[in-house]
Amino acid sequence: MSHVIVGAGAVGIGVGTALLAAGESVTFVARREAARSLREHGCGRTGIFGDAAFPSSAFKVVEALDAIEQAPTSILIATKAFATGEIARTLAARPVLAGCDAPIVSLQNGLGNAEALADALGPDRVFNASILIGFRRASAGRVDVTVCAKPIQLGSLYGANLAAVAALARALAAGGIPAETHDDIAGELWEKALYNCALNPL
Repeated sequence: MSHVIVGAGAVGIGVGTALLAAGESVTFVARREAARSLREHGCGRTGIFGDAAFPSSAFKVVEALDAIEQAPTSILIATKAFATGEIARTLAARPVLAGCDAPIVSLQNGLGNAEALADALGPDRVFNASILIGFRRASAGRVDVTVCAKPIQLGSLYGANLAAVAALARALAAGGIPAETHDDIAGELWEKALYNCALNPL
């Protein structure tokens, strides 16, 4: 399977290394400096789920969604929430991405990301991930996994068929990051929001 990961921060790299470890094809969409670092130094992961490192030849890096020329198996959004609207509009304007059936999965913190994506692309393709795993950016292209409260939860706020993300969950788990589908992702997202309300001030 092939996956486009929009954003090369801690979560994007952490998830990307799991997919690469599972033998999946990964393309990172990264800002110029992050893209340069990935091309020069590759990416890697350390921490509680073991170490994994990949040279730049193991994946692709582009600096814009416009550079994606073939429809992927999934599109994973790992940017800050303030970028979601622009990403949604870009996806909708790119025929190869708007016209395919690849699930679009928000890996982002906060609430409202799925709604922005669904408004632009329709609800049937939009999924959320609730991530209670600590991905700490050690350096550009490198993350340290510090804690895991539960596996990554993948689900739909719109009742979409979870079979669309079941293969993604299996690939993440095969690559060392536990993940599973969940039929009440709204509850999981609110649980994480409340968790963050307590944790972030500390």
